[in-house]
Amino acid sequence: MLDNNKKSNGTNINNNISKNENTQIFRGAKNATEAIIKFVEKVDGEINACLDSTGPSVMLGVESIKNARLDAKKRGVRLRYVTEITTDNINYCKEMMKLF
Repeated sequence: MLDNNKKSNGTNINNNISKNENTQIFRGAKNATEAIIKFVEKVDGEINACLDSTGPSVMLGVESIKNARLDAKKRGVRLRYVTEITTDNINYCKEMMKLF
């Protein structure tokens, strides 16, 4: 029987999963914003994020989130984002490329 956590050659494919990972749900814009800011303030290496097409407008439109990311960049945090580029968010995406 093949272990679901191993490739066919027996190599463990979950080497990058931290035993301290957890999932939390934040309800409401205020709670979500506070959680994002706390997360960004703690990061000291890099942030790799996949956003839906509305993500860029939130990152730039919510001043406290934008400022937290700019502060992170100043601390040397590498910021990388993947998102769908649409006619509605193209200007936000261009701005993100300049800022982050």
